[in-house]
Amino acid sequence: MARSRAAAGSRRGRGAVVFVHGNASTKAIWDGVIAAMPNAYRCVAFDLPGHGAREREDIRGFEEFTEALIGAMDGLGSEPVHLVGHSLGGLVCADIARRFPDRIRTLCLLATPFDRTPQQFEAASAFLGRVEREGLFENLSRMKDRWYSEEFSRRNPDVISARLAQLRKMDAGRFLATYRLYIDKNNETNAADLQMPVFLLSGAMADGFDTSHQCHLAERHANITCLHYPGMKNGILTECPARIARDLDEFFTAHCPAAMLRGHD
Repeated sequence: MARSRAAAGSRRGRGAVVFVHGNASTKAIWDGVIAAMPNAYRCVAFDLPGHGAREREDIRGFEEFTEALIGAMDGLGSEPVHLVGHSLGGLVCADIARRFPDRIRTLCLLATPFDRTPQQFEAASAFLGRVEREGLFENLSRMKDRWYSEEFSRRNPDVISARLAQLRKMDAGRFLATYRLYIDKNNETNAADLQMPVFLLSGAMADGFDTSHQCHLAERHANITCLHYPGMKNGILTECPARIARDLDEFFTAHCPAAMLRGHD
């Protein structure tokens, strides 16, 4: 079941925002961001197959994720939406944006290895190999270090413990199946395929992709903007949800039709 918050005020507000989580996560990862978003947006988050309330569903292919996103979008009507994806969820969003550009107002990819290089595929494959050899739970500490800055981990031990407890409950087979889809997803979508405004956000110290590559994409393509949070890694949704909400709002506002902005200033 999707988690949503309807826009306050006018019937349309500033449009709908659909949030898509990544692997080893659930729709709840977006709670902090959604709570900090202005009421003018209709915000919707949902669990991908094999995750959260749908964790018992088998995952046979990447298309199951894209079909789930299309279903969430269909429930919002015919107006274009803002798509926001994190990690694996970003790859799902990018695939939909390539295939159905008229349905997307903006595309925002957080900690997502968009337009990946061969080196990024190799790094992801190496991590998968370690998990397969040593086991998922034996790699929990290493995963924590990939996601969170040392300062955040030191100051928020309860948050880290809760996240690790969630991971311990995951079925290792499902995690590996999803991660294989994550790294096997070919670059069917690249920057040249996307004509809508694209926002790339990540921690400046994020692991798994090259932030300098994102900067090069933004330099080459006028529709792409990138923003990197100093001192942070892949876990930006946990470390700075309010800041992300603010930056998303500014990006959406810059690319909203004037008619949608009137009455919400």
